[in-house]
Amino acid sequence: MKHLFFCLALVLFAACSGEEELTPGIQIENDFEITENPDDSIQTARYEIYKEYNIPVYFNDTIAQKHKGFDHSGNPFYTYETIDLNWTFYGYDRSVKYTYRYITDPHEQMNALRYVKEYLKKVSKPMRPFCIMLADTLTVSTRRGDEKPFYRVGFRTLVLAKIKDVVNKDTIDYQVGTIIKNMIHDRVKGNLNLCARFAAVCSEKGWYGRSWETLGECSTIVKWQKKSWTLSVNELYDEPPFQVYQGKDIVERLTESLHGGAPYVDDREEALRIRKNMIAEMGQYGFLRGWKNTGTATPDDDEEDRTYFVKAILHLGDKGFRRRYGSMSVIMEKYKILADFISQDLGVDLNYDGMSEEEKNEEYFL
Repeated sequence: MKHLFFCLALVLFAACSGEEELTPGIQIENDFEITENPDDSIQTARYEIYKEYNIPVYFNDTIAQKHKGFDHSGNPFYTYETIDLNWTFYGYDRSVKYTYRYITDPHEQMNALRYVKEYLKKVSKPMRPFCIMLADTLTVSTRRGDEKPFYRVGFRTLVLAKIKDVVNKDTIDYQVGTIIKNMIHDRVKGNLNLCARFAAVCSEKGWYGRSWETLGECSTIVKWQKKSWTLSVNELYDEPPFQVYQGKDIVERLTESLHGGAPYVDDREEALRIRKNMIAEMGQYGFLRGWKNTGTATPDDDEEDRTYFVKAILHLGDKGFRRRYGSMSVIMEKYKILADFISQDLGVDLNYDGMSEEEKNEEYFL
C-alpha cells in the first residue's frame, strides 16, 4: 500500500511539474487591443484614443480573423470576431438586421476619429461603450422598413455613422449631446428595479391615464384647456419635455392679441400666475406635463412619465429642477429616484441650473 501511495505521489508531482512548464507558453489573444504603428497615421490616432480611454475604435465590423485549421478538402478554416449590435440592454434582438458602408478614405477616417475624441471628452466614464465603430452609413432593417440613423447604441458597442464630413464644432457638440442624452434614457429604461420604484409612486394611487377633471383640484388646468389646445399643460415652456406650437409657450399665448382683438389676460403677471397654478396642480399628483396626444389627461403610463422626467432633469439640472419644483413633494420623490441613478451610477454631472434667466427673474419663483 505504501508503494502504491508513493507511485501516485510521483504521478501527481510529474503532472504538476508538467503544468508549470506549460503555463508560461499559454498566450491569451486580446482581439480588442489597439497597437501602435508609427508609419500609419490612422492606426496611430486609434492607438492614442485606446491608450487614453482604453476604448478600441474600428472602421469595420469584423474585429479579428483566426485560422483554426483545414477542412476535409484542405482549405483553410477561419473563425471571426465581429461587432454584434443585436445585443442590447434588454437582451438579444434577432428581428433587426444591421448593414454598413465603410469609411475607407484616410482623410475621412481622421475626421471621424476627431469626432470620437469630442464624444469621449464629454461622456461620463461609467457610460463609455466597450468599443466604437465608425461607418459611412448604418442601415437598420426591421419589418417596418429601413432607416439610416447617425448613431446606434448597443450593449457593448456604439456605432457612429454619417460623421466623416462633420467638422463644425457646434454641430459636433449638438450631436454628441443628443447621443449622450439618449444613452441616459436607455440606461434608465434598462434598470427594471429603478423603473418599478419610479412607477410605484403614481401607479399605486391610480393616477396614470386620468383626465385632470377626474383627479380634482385642477381647476386652472381644466379652465384653460377648454379655451384652446395651445393653453394646455403641454405648452407651459418652450423647452423639454414640453411641446409648444410655433415656438410660443403658454405665457406668450395668454398675452398675445387674438386675431386683432384683446388677449386672454390683461398682463404678463397674470399669465405667470396661471402657469404657476398649473404647475402646482399637476405637481400635487407628481406630474410635469400631460398625456402626449392632447395634454387633457395625465401621462398614459410610467414609461411616458419617466421620459418627461429624464428630459426635464437633463435640461434643468439639479439646481434648476429644485428651483421650479422643489416645494412639490411627490415630484421630488420621483426626481430623487432618477437623479440619484443618473448622477451616481451613470456619473452624469447634474450640478448646474438650466433655468432661463428670464424665469429666474420672475418674482413668483423668488
